[in-house]
Amino acid sequence: MQIKSTINRLLGTRSGPVKNHAQHYIAQGANRSEGVSWASIMVVEDDVLNQVIARKILTDLGYTVIVANNGQEGIDKLASADIDLILMDMQMPIMDGPETTRRLRAQGYSLPILGFTASTSANDHQRCLEAGMQDVLTKPMQVMALTEALSRFLVNHKQQ
Repeated sequence: MQIKSTINRLLGTRSGPVKNHAQHYIAQGANRSEGVSWASIMVVEDDVLNQVIARKILTDLGYTVIVANNGQEGIDKLASADIDLILMDMQMPIMDGPETTRRLRAQGYSLPILGFTASTSANDHQRCLEAGMQDVLTKPMQVMALTEALSRFLVNHKQQ
């Protein structure tokens, strides 16, 4: 019950089940761009609570979501799934986000990878960009920033 109440608190709901929040986000201007509802997003994140929150927000916005618990699992899942964009945590066990991104780029993957980190350090953000990520978003997840980044990178990726 503690996880459920934490999720409700973070998503801005009161007690009771987590409801469909897409209308709330869209009312705040977080509408997805036309033409990107087809997108499949992989969330590579080791923290279960962050996985649940990301999955809830992304599915409410109409995206298909696949979750990987670390970088190696993300690489393994990407080999057998049709993914359009990766939301990549920076610090994870087994393989961190920058190393995972470097390996994916070395294997020829060109899909957009957005870093997702609690760090506000310019050096950490630069490390993600140098590894091959297109952008870095800061935790806690800001729905407006996320939807803007998804719209920008998914539309650009679709046109390539």
